[in-house]
Amino acid sequence: MDYYRKIIPKFTAIGRLLDFEDTTNRLILAISFLTSLLGFGWELILGKGFFPSAIWGIEAGIAIFFTWGLAREIDPEHSLSAFPGIVLTLLGLPILGLPDLIILLWMLIVARMLNRTTGLPAKVTDSLAIVLLSGYLVWQANWLFGLIAAVAFFLDSFLPNPRRRQILFAVIALLASLVGIVLSGGFSPVGNLRIYSLLAMLVITLLFIPVVIRARQQHASADFTQETLYPSRVQAAQILTLATCWLLAIWGGDAGFVSVLPMWSAYLGTSVYGLGAQLFNR
Repeated sequence: MDYYRKIIPKFTAIGRLLDFEDTTNRLILAISFLTSLLGFGWELILGKGFFPSAIWGIEAGIAIFFTWGLAREIDPEHSLSAFPGIVLTLLGLPILGLPDLIILLWMLIVARMLNRTTGLPAKVTDSLAIVLLSGYLVWQANWLFGLIAAVAFFLDSFLPNPRRRQILFAVIALLASLVGIVLSGGFSPVGNLRIYSLLAMLVITLLFIPVVIRARQQHASADFTQETLYPSRVQAAQILTLATCWLLAIWGGDAGFVSVLPMWSAYLGTSVYGLGAQLFNR
């Protein structure tokens, strides 16, 4: 593990360690693998072909892993808080379908750039990767991804231990967003958000507010530097990702809500864990 602590930072500042000696890390890998097997079997029972079922199962397992990983980014203080949300994702997958894994990956790396759970500022290559992925999502989905990426870069340029060069990437991401607006023909939402989806979003958001407030007191340490995380950076990642989920739902309706279901699951899971911890004085 010490070897990887030296190697990973040479290539990226947003790649986190997955310590196989840690019980929680082994547990999420086991849960993800089991989900893939169950998903594969479920799809076969429904009459899907072997390869479509296998792909669905693999994507379901990745969705579970993303639920855990995203929860670790929005609540780095508590490693166990990443698990309750998995239940919601497991329940939602067979009913609502698969989320958009590319969007979840984008949210994960943007959150890491902001909260710096690795302890390291984003390298130029990291920022370039985020810009390219944002541009791809602008092209494939909508212009919001360029705008949100621009905000993330701007925040990274002035939050504690700032990187001023991120302003350049913010401008590039904003230009990509403007191009997306022109090509898409305007700002009009493209989906309908049903009342039960809106109510679910409101409840989850209200429950998550205490998690954001508690983030003012940080004791978690960064992966590579072992320094205590900056509270303002953790809160920035929490708020920006939540705003992203809301914008995607408002823009894309129910489809936008489902596309980031693991993120909503992570919010609810960390909130439930926080409430439980307070009740049991842990």
